[in-house]
Amino acid sequence: MLAWFFVPSTPHKAAELIDAVFEQYRSMADPNFAWEKEDNARSGFHSLNCYFLVWSLINRTTLQYDGFHNIYPKRLLQRRGTRILIALKQYRIDNGRWPQSLDAIRANVPAEALIDPQNNGPFVYECAGETFTLYSTGKNGIDNDGRRSISPAGGSTPPEQVEDDVLFWPRQPEPAQEILDLNLSKADD
Repeated sequence: MLAWFFVPSTPHKAAELIDAVFEQYRSMADPNFAWEKEDNARSGFHSLNCYFLVWSLINRTTLQYDGFHNIYPKRLLQRRGTRILIALKQYRIDNGRWPQSLDAIRANVPAEALIDPQNNGPFVYECAGETFTLYSTGKNGIDNDGRRSISPAGGSTPPEQVEDDVLFWPRQPEPAQEILDLNLSKADD
């Protein structure tokens, strides 16, 4: 009798449940998955049966999938930016100067490496003689000259006003490194 509450009554019902769960996880792999909308849609109470247990487990794992969903584009961005930096350095070794544009290294990197995975646009590269700047314009695609700001808690700032560029070069020192450098310079005095 207790099994009626937890186990689907027919193989067809079990297959429907498995298909629904698979479809839920498949949709979470979509880059444009609406996490906010999905959280609200599944927040209601379900009757106490197998479906309730399965959907409860899905609700608990959704946060983990959301984290994975956000990590992949960031890691892909880092890999592509690193590939571009390596190709730029190789160009400088071969030619004695930095290239004027990323077109000069196009033959040395895969075509997709020059596409910013966060906004499907180009990376921003500016050569200034003996140095250069390389950055991504972030998810919003707005060029903030390589600046990044932290959105205030609550996310009340509209996406178009958030500075979300990801700077690859020149490298900014880590805050801990700045403190170490400052302490070492004081010790030298």
